[in-house]
Amino acid sequence: MHFNSSGNSCVNGRWKCDESTCLIQEDLLEKVQQGRYTWQARNYSMFWGRSLDEGIKYRLGTLFPEQSVQNMNEIVIKPRELPAHFDARERWPGLIHEVRDQGDCGSSWAVSTTTISSDRLAILTDGRINATVSPQQLLSCNQHRQRGCEGGYLDRAWWYIRKLGVVDELCYPYESGRTREPGDCRIPKRSYKVSSYYGVIEFPTENSAAPG
Repeated sequence: MHFNSSGNSCVNGRWKCDESTCLIQEDLLEKVQQGRYTWQARNYSMFWGRSLDEGIKYRLGTLFPEQSVQNMNEIVIKPRELPAHFDARERWPGLIHEVRDQGDCGSSWAVSTTTISSDRLAILTDGRINATVSPQQLLSCNQHRQRGCEGGYLDRAWWYIRKLGVVDELCYPYESGRTREPGDCRIPKRSYKVSSYYGVIEFPTENSAAPG
């Protein structure tokens, strides 16, 4: 048995955190780094001392699709039609938003959906609308058969954006990564409408009629 700098112990080749498997396993990292992959595994100190169960609970969140979605026909693309290299940041410079940290909330379903929405909207408008769409609104307001920080379905997140729209990050900042809770919805349905641009909310102006 030996300990790393975080106080985790290695017993029979497996890292333990308070009797649980550690989220960071140095022996597994070494094996991954020896492989031929297009990505690299790193030993993030922010995860030292945290268990694998905590990582699954707080750092994932996208639930497996329900049967109705699984039954949909998938799009088949022939390998020869794909380029050998493609980087969206190179194809659309300045229009692809940064990868964000979801924090301690199983909100990957909301974070990934809103990030892609932000990218696609910026591309669609040639950068005229280049805002970061709010994942917090999805977490707080898209709660019909969703689980907030305990996970959610991608198809229902897209349905919400398509039907109701979402505001940007400045209007509805992300807090669930810190609070570990989805929070109450702060946007009544009657207070906004969806604009002609896909999924973008327009609030009533001072000259507009007040919501009833």
